[in-house]
Amino acid sequence: MNERAIIIGAGQAGAQAAQSLRQAGYKGFVSLIGEEPAAPYQRPPLSKAYLQGALDADRLALKPDAFYAQNDIALMPGVRALRIDRRAARVETDGGESLAYDRLLIATGAPPRRLTCPGTDLSGVHYLRTIADCEGLKTPLRDARRIVIVGAGYIGLEVAASARKAGREVAVLEAQDRVLQRVAGPEISAFFDALHRAHGVDLRLGAMLAGFEGRGRIERAVLASGERIDCEAVLIGVGAAPAVELAAEAGLVIDNGVATDEHACTSDPVIFAAGDCASHPSRLYGRRMRLESVPNAIEQAKVAGANMA
Repeated sequence: MNERAIIIGAGQAGAQAAQSLRQAGYKGFVSLIGEEPAAPYQRPPLSKAYLQGALDADRLALKPDAFYAQNDIALMPGVRALRIDRRAARVETDGGESLAYDRLLIATGAPPRRLTCPGTDLSGVHYLRTIADCEGLKTPLRDARRIVIVGAGYIGLEVAASARKAGREVAVLEAQDRVLQRVAGPEISAFFDALHRAHGVDLRLGAMLAGFEGRGRIERAVLASGERIDCEAVLIGVGAAPAVELAAEAGLVIDNGVATDEHACTSDPVIFAAGDCASHPSRLYGRRMRLESVPNAIEQAKVAGANMA
């Protein structure tokens, strides 16, 4: 009887793992489960070229649709995995299916961190991770007078640049004392700080957010200092958190993500993890770490696919 490999998460890591399974000679069934209705696509352009309208949706695709059929990969878009039953070796979905597996990969990524301050439920408050999120941002990028961005990380600064290119006023609120503090050294931070200010971004460092105000729709951001900044839209980009709920409920070890060894294997020998949701031991740094990046997702997925095969 043919073996079955299931991949939960149809992002960069999941799509690469499916490809790597076949390249490693895996002959069993391969199912790629993704919550979004679209086939696997690139996310980095969502805050840049695609948001600006310079890239068509079909060019976001990681592979042409024919690739999955040609490689006998069962793509399952718009399907959410609800539970991993390790004892029965099955994945239960929101469509009522119970899918058996011999090998399983968790590639659920890292969704944006959500703020809980007052006003986050107002219309016009946005996050950015999916194509649908990006489509929602295109209207204020076209029509808003001012957009407030919370967080001066990659997403925040990239959307700020896109909004300024579209002619919008932009205020960026960063609680830390420099931009990109989590991912770059002071010299790089200083370079991008100066670059954004030179392009007219109102960059506020050490700015603590108290909440948002509006009558059903966002009208202003409120700082802890009491200052109010009028705006028609808000983007929140305050980092991401690994999606570990499925793994945790299944009893897998969690350590700043789904904990894996150097072979991308979790605490269950037939379950693997890769991408933004997974942490791994780094020989270079001598500690366990989790990297939110496309190159890391690709390389981890290659390792996972090869070892699953």
